Formats: sequence, C-alpha cells, structure tokens
Amino acid sequence: MYKQNNDFKWSVQIPNFLSDTQCDEIINKIKDREEGVFGCVGSEDEDGKPLENQIIPEIRSTTEYYLLPQLGNKFRPDYPSEDWTWLSKKLKGMMQLVNDKVYHFDIKDTDGELKMIEYKDGGHYTWHADFNPGNCSLRKLVAIVQLTDPSEYEGGEVQFGFQDKDTGKWYEMKKQKGSITFFPAFTSHRVKPVTRGKRYVIQELFIGDHFV
Repeated sequence: MYKQNNDFKWSVQIPNFLSDTQCDEIINKIKDREEGVFGCVGSEDEDGKPLENQIIPEIRSTTEYYLLPQLGNKFRPDYPSEDWTWLSKKLKGMMQLVNDKVYHFDIKDTDGELKMIEYKDGGHYTWHADFNPGNCSLRKLVAIVQLTDPSEYEGGEVQFGFQDKDTGKWYEMKKQKGSITFFPAFTSHRVKPVTRGKRYVIQELFIGDHFV
C-alpha cells in the first residue's frame, strides 16, 4: 500500500454513464440466469499458462454473469442471444476518451469477458489487483459501472490501496448508481463485505501490449 501521488489519477469516476432505467434493465435481464458462476481466484505462470482457478470464499465471494457469447475467450453457441453490443460500444467509447485525456496507455481491445458481478449479503473481494504475470499482464484499465442504488445495500465499499495524504484513510469509490469508474489494472483494491441487500456492477477489462 502507498500514499497517494496527487500528480497521477489513480481513478477517474464519471457520473450518469448509464441512466437509472438502463441500470435496472440490465439487472432484471441478467440476475435470474442460471449461467451465473462463482467468482474464482486464479493466476497464470510467466508463460501465460493458466494455473488452476479456485473458489476461495475467504478471499472472494461473488457471482459472475457473462454478457457476451464467450467465456474465457471460448465461443459458447448456447449462450443467451441478448444483444449487449450497445453497452460494449458505449464502454469502449468512454474508455477512449478517458485514456486519451488521462492515462495514455497503449490499449488495443477488451479481454472479451464483459460481465455483471453480483455481491450478495457477505459478498466481498479482499485486496487484489486485476493484473499478474502472463496474459493478465496485458490488462491496462479496469472499468466498473455501478448498477445498484446505494439505498438498496449496505457495505460493499470499493477501497483503493492508497491513502489520502492528509487523512490517511483509504481512498473509496463514491457509491453512485449509473457512474463509471476507471483505474489502472495494477491498482490494488478491495470490495468490503455487503452487509445488507445486493450490489451489482458491470466490469470490463481493457488490454494492450505489456507495460515496459
């Protein structure tokens, strides 16, 4: 963990990326699907070979719903045909604006795994980064869209692994339905346990060549 460098924007949050109606429609179309899978903890070796993923509730307790007809970049012809192209294009467009203005990373595409993540009562994810050796090192930016109104749940704060230089407190993502937040994939962060209700978010990962 480290003190915040005020010369670098560790996160960028933009309100009203999606309307309340769009957020509700996404949740309602997806949340009752049986295709939801438990969030796993996994990694890759230095050659990009996946190591065995594990379900470790003490580290991560989430359910994931993949929006595109692919899982782990493997096409799934049996996947529901709901068209999420509009959302994918909207995410890419906002990413380009933020990256051009703030980060200037070499980004070529997404990782192909656009998904909604559900945090039920007790749902959480301990300190981690969406970046590690192998193919995961291609990840550059993370985008999180909050779909749930803060009044519908308690807990679930997203904290970043740096502290305010004045207060010493962990920096937190503001709870705001419809907002989108971007941060570098190498940023340490956690999601604190949800203590009431359910929290839903959209996650998209943007990739490019290895950092040098």
